[in-house]
Amino acid sequence: MMTVVRRVVGCDSINIGTVDLETEEGHHFDLDGFLMPPDRRDALPHFKNQHPMLAYARQHPGLNPPLRFCDFYSRREFEETGLYRECYHGFTNSMVTFGIDSPPGLNISFVLSRSQGDFSEQEVEHLSILQPLISSVYTQLILEEAVRCRKRSDMPAGIIAGSGQSIITLDRQAAALLERYFPNGSRHRLPECLAAHVSSSRSRLATFVVQPGNFCLNGQIEHVGREWILKIWEETRPLPEDKIIALGLSKRQVEVLHWVAMGRTNPEIAIILGISYRTVEKHLENIYRQMGVETRLAAIQFCQQMQSH
Repeated sequence: MMTVVRRVVGCDSINIGTVDLETEEGHHFDLDGFLMPPDRRDALPHFKNQHPMLAYARQHPGLNPPLRFCDFYSRREFEETGLYRECYHGFTNSMVTFGIDSPPGLNISFVLSRSQGDFSEQEVEHLSILQPLISSVYTQLILEEAVRCRKRSDMPAGIIAGSGQSIITLDRQAAALLERYFPNGSRHRLPECLAAHVSSSRSRLATFVVQPGNFCLNGQIEHVGREWILKIWEETRPLPEDKIIALGLSKRQVEVLHWVAMGRTNPEIAIILGISYRTVEKHLENIYRQMGVETRLAAIQFCQQMQSH
């Protein structure tokens, strides 16, 4: 994909930039080298309020079009900013960024840089044509990983790609799982318990399980050079068979109860089991009666008690 981009639009470097739109925490990930040295890149957060592409991303969530500095500043205005003087001067003369599909609250952009000359209107137009394709290819790669992972579990897998402890991108399922299990975590950094597994893994492919509460969060790490792909999916601890039998539930009722214990809604359970919404409701009425409870919450608490004894 990078070869295609270079053929259409000549540039000196291509990288990925990510920004958490709530905390404004940002990271840049090396695809084929940076024009700026590390000390200049480290200074970028101090001038984030002067960065026009970041301001645009805050005001226009979604798939940002190809944007250049000259779309916001004249050359003289840009060279007078602290952003140019302290970060880009002498290394990056021009830049164009364009967004790819990403979870809500996270902006992910490809960043093309040149040490000399600017990007022309025609080159920007070419990137506008390529942008949906690049975004879909990127999404497709993550989707394929999720499908392969789904074969190992009944639960949908979330996919996270990153480097070190930093997250480059993640799909919506992964974002939902991280929010559920680690609600105070950053969109840019792995939670400590997951990062520990990533950093401690010495083999190219490794698996692990973390167990918050009555759930198991399963993970598989695949190292690709300096980067990694992390696949995560959840599973409950199995309901004790002897106690389930004692309740006198049918096989289908056990399946419904399992998904209730997983926190799934009635429509979700209906889709998973291939039955109607009304059939799920009827099963639940019978389950509640046989368990001696009156509400969904009470049924979930009943299951948790069974799992903990």
